[in-house]
Amino acid sequence: MDETALSLLCMRVLEHMSIGVIACNDALVVLGATGTARAVLSHFAHDDSQVIGRTLPPPVAEAARAYLEQAFSECGRRRVPSIRVEPEGGGGRAVYVASKRIDGLEPATVAVRIHEERLDDAALFEALRDKFDLTARDRRVMMLLRQGHDNASVARSLGLTLGTTKVYVHELFTKMGVHSRGELLGVLDRVRKGPARGGRQRETRG
Repeated sequence: MDETALSLLCMRVLEHMSIGVIACNDALVVLGATGTARAVLSHFAHDDSQVIGRTLPPPVAEAARAYLEQAFSECGRRRVPSIRVEPEGGGGRAVYVASKRIDGLEPATVAVRIHEERLDDAALFEALRDKFDLTARDRRVMMLLRQGHDNASVARSLGLTLGTTKVYVHELFTKMGVHSRGELLGVLDRVRKGPARGGRQRETRG
């Protein structure tokens, strides 16, 4: 399989997962975008008829730049979570952005991954609460970790000592059966995305 065929396969898999991909130059001007990416970008612009040749909408561009900086500083240490962005007047809609510098694919220099969440924070916690016996405190800790906060930042946000925060994070990991932030983010990501578009969600009663 040559590189072109492999790239096409990867793009189709991502589209099937409702994850969009955008190719940009270093100034974050869009050079190419998949259908899902175009649909998600439309939440940030009133005129979505022309995506190619335009700079990414400011919230998405800022998230892409911030992700590049975080990924560079955290390289090899831990997974960098996607950055959550809310379109203005989005009615609770949220979009997640990740980006990566790429080599050997000029004129593109940056690849942006973008997808829309299918569960808002309230619905996400509702889906997790009964399954893992989570408390309101667990929710606060979990959401901060999801946003990329480290233990010290969580402690500051919640007005706790670092030692207490570490205990709370450990208890949350134990309840959810994970051993790291990366595993926690993986669980949240699977639940948050929900069933694929076009699928029928199974009803649960009782």
